[in-house]
Amino acid sequence: ASPNGTGRYYDGRNLAASGPVVVVTLNYRLGALGFLAHPALATADGYMGNYGLLDQLEALRWIQRNIKSFGGDPDRVMVFGQSAGAIDLSALLVSPLSKGLFSRAAMQSGVCTIVSADSAEHTARQVQSLVGAGDASDVAAALRAVPAEILVRLPGASVASNNSLGLEFGPVLDRHLLPASPLAAIRRGTHMHMPILMGTTSEEYVPDWLVELVAGAQVRTEHEYILATERLWGAGAASVRRVYSAARYASAQDALAEALSDALMCAPTRRFARALAEAQCEPVWCYVFDRPGASGRAGHGDDIPFIFQSCAVPDDGQDLAMQMAKYWTTFAATGNPNHNAAPAWPQYSALRDRVLLIAREIGVAERFRSRMLDLWDAADAG
Repeated sequence: ASPNGTGRYYDGRNLAASGPVVVVTLNYRLGALGFLAHPALATADGYMGNYGLLDQLEALRWIQRNIKSFGGDPDRVMVFGQSAGAIDLSALLVSPLSKGLFSRAAMQSGVCTIVSADSAEHTARQVQSLVGAGDASDVAAALRAVPAEILVRLPGASVASNNSLGLEFGPVLDRHLLPASPLAAIRRGTHMHMPILMGTTSEEYVPDWLVELVAGAQVRTEHEYILATERLWGAGAASVRRVYSAARYASAQDALAEALSDALMCAPTRRFARALAEAQCEPVWCYVFDRPGASGRAGHGDDIPFIFQSCAVPDDGQDLAMQMAKYWTTFAATGNPNHNAAPAWPQYSALRDRVLLIAREIGVAERFRSRMLDLWDAADAG
């Protein structure tokens, strides 16, 4: 979904005018409609729950069949997605069903969040009960008979909905479409090798309601910050508070927001980029978007209007938007985002850890917030 609940952020007209590209947007099933992995709905050849990904694959097959009629090149298809779209793209990057459907990928603010088969089945059993199909003799028929209006109102069906039951909807490991987690597949080199562009905003967990949604409560005082870190990270909470000391921030909420941004977005993105750079010869390009949005900070989704050059871009951001759009369209056309109208974007390597820092001015940052991100890599390794 677009950050303001409408489709205007994803109007591709201005982006298409920025370079020699055809912009195609698609819709796919979400929530229980897209990712309900109930064993009763599994097919004999191993499909289970990844209906939203199947929608995306079918859209990519349509592009292969038809894009020439629109002036496009089926041999140069870039898939790009933000947030859930980037998570889905990380799955498509390692799916055997994606072979030959695209040749570049851009993942923005999301990688590798894959639901385990056990967790997916647990969610499916809860949904079965919630929709009144708990005692059905034919579970598959009972689930298929549930009106879509009920399924889209389930807890956890959108990022802003109540999810006290902990329902998880997303790409799930199965035997056919997604046989391995993306990060594991990339570390083995079994993914589709291609030029990759990826990055995050600098403060993903903005606005405040998003922090409160993840933390489970408001965080206004240092005591509330301590309680939130204990809930989120248990035995590791003290280490988190040492690195993200509330005294260093304008508020306890800001401290938790940066910890969440790094733990859930920035560190996993760097981990993914390092794995890609080590597993393939094709280049990887990384960025951090740090141009403040309406909140005064660079939050989740604030890069989208700039790439699409939408009407949400402020007057003093028009030049930056044009430069960003040109990076993305040049990457789509050539596999390299560099162009003459903007500063050089260095190829990523784990050794130098350089990212394009897209702020009011564009520059290059080396080892961006490395001390913070190293904390989460250590925790992941442990």
